[in-house]
Amino acid sequence: MSTPEDAITERAARALARLVGVYGFDAVRALEVVRALGEEEDGADDEEDVRRCVETLIDEHGCVDRGGPALGMSTTCAHCREVCASTPTTPARSCESCETVRELWACLHCGFIGCGRYANAHGKAHWEASGHACAMSWDDLSVWCHACGTYVAPECSEALGAFVKNAERAKFGGAS
Repeated sequence: MSTPEDAITERAARALARLVGVYGFDAVRALEVVRALGEEEDGADDEEDVRRCVETLIDEHGCVDRGGPALGMSTTCAHCREVCASTPTTPARSCESCETVRELWACLHCGFIGCGRYANAHGKAHWEASGHACAMSWDDLSVWCHACGTYVAPECSEALGAFVKNAERAKFGGAS
């Protein structure tokens, strides 16, 4: 039986359903985050609610999503329109700064391999030092623009699409 303290708004319930069902977050942690939605302004839409909850779960609670579509994926990022790094022929093996093998990102401007924020954040440090904004995750082949703060769809440009397709071949083999 639920109590008034357990109740959440319909808006929060929709966000909770997506956080757990689509992104695979732990239900208890997700419930903690969506409860805050009822206390904030009611002007945000469902997509914005979910995006804010995902960011909170990842950045403040250290949770990891287990799938689902990238939120706010851009198809117009000017930083990722031109891919300068050479076409990958083999997947990354380790971070060039600390040699970790976890969460590796390839710089799309020079090819530097750096680890992500859940490791030692050498990919982000590379961006801050070089200004090279775009990187591709070797875990899931997603593309991130540090400057825009968003994932970027491979369809953003022909060069980016080709780079990601070649990375897929390098990682999985075959003519994907």
